[in-house]
Amino acid sequence: MPLAIRGRLRRRCRGVKERSRRAETLVIRRRAGGRSGPSHFLAGLLAKQGWDQEQRSSPGGRLQDEQVSDTGMDASFAHSGPFAQPGMRSPRVSPARRAFLRRLAAAAGVAAGGLSLVACAPRPRAPLRVGTQTWFGNEPMHLAVARGLVPRGQVHLVRLPTSTTVLQGLISGQLDAATLTLDELLSARQDQLDLRAVAVLDVSVGGDRVLGRPGLASTEALRGRSVAVEKSAVGALLLDAFLRHHGLAPQEVRTVFLPAAQQLEAWRAGRVDVFVTYDPFALALEAQGAVNLFDSGQIPGRILDVLVVMHPCNEVCVEGLAALLAGHFRVVEDLLDGSPGCIGAIAANLGVSPEQLRASMTRIELVDRAANHAWIEQEPPRLRAAAVEVAAVMMAAGLLTSAPEPGTLIDARVLARLTRT
Repeated sequence: MPLAIRGRLRRRCRGVKERSRRAETLVIRRRAGGRSGPSHFLAGLLAKQGWDQEQRSSPGGRLQDEQVSDTGMDASFAHSGPFAQPGMRSPRVSPARRAFLRRLAAAAGVAAGGLSLVACAPRPRAPLRVGTQTWFGNEPMHLAVARGLVPRGQVHLVRLPTSTTVLQGLISGQLDAATLTLDELLSARQDQLDLRAVAVLDVSVGGDRVLGRPGLASTEALRGRSVAVEKSAVGALLLDAFLRHHGLAPQEVRTVFLPAAQQLEAWRAGRVDVFVTYDPFALALEAQGAVNLFDSGQIPGRILDVLVVMHPCNEVCVEGLAALLAGHFRVVEDLLDGSPGCIGAIAANLGVSPEQLRASMTRIELVDRAANHAWIEQEPPRLRAAAVEVAAVMMAAGLLTSAPEPGTLIDARVLARLTRT
């Protein structure tokens, strides 16, 4: 083998080893009971209450961790149908997942079949694999792919049930890019995952909500009540803001860890009084009589969704993401124009009526191509300022331990390529 090629191969393998070291660091933190990826966002809140982070007790009994196949990442990818498992924006890290993540770290992106020089091959390559979760802001890109607005063979969208599975895919190399909330991005970067934001998809201006049973609007009425919340970045941020709004300390309510997809059942059983949730799951609770107590419109700019990519992003990566965003922005334009066809298709995907979706759209601000210029490309980019502000809020609430490095938060090359094409 020529020396030049051998040298390049060594450098690539060193990059894989460095990625393995970072992943192993993340796993060790989880095993030690420290910050555990996105789920560590509740750590500060729980510390104030003296809770064990793995406790999931509720008035109706112990809530069990979701069971995850321990056979490999491909088992999780089986949930790629529209609603095989209604998507949660939150992770819950079970022992099986911890064990699997340890294997991912050891493999350092190597395929499950064993070690191979393929692990040192440059990534990503076509088709680009992008992980998403069920959320209105992600639906335009799915519709763009379904309608052929993204060239076949360039991008493969994978709908996953939780943020944990998304991050597993990024760590293992089975995903090249993903949709995350800004606070999840900040947490992942703190845990040594070198993710960069390439576009802002939406800003929650009421789509993330705190709903409750009637008669719980006052501070006194809320004291001592049970509050269902996902073990997630957004859940912690919204719950912390809600409690501060009412002047309540975390220990003055009873926190119940419960995915948004399971909260309707808890409502019907009468087990929980207050629900930290988001559309479309909030719509189902409202249909049962839940009332709005607080929402993300009261904390503007703190909850937003971004498309992120693992660094480094090569030419194939830039081209693929540019093609995906071109289709995504075309659907966004149609939605903002009130296209009945787009609204009907997305409503059917989310399992809600077109009227419910239109109501939900008033609480979620889709970010089009023009607005992304201010968020990503202008100097200074608006996203950098938003990240500093969100990080400050999270640090004050004990949800983040250090400020992010804003200079490497953004990769503007994808939007620049989109402009040229």
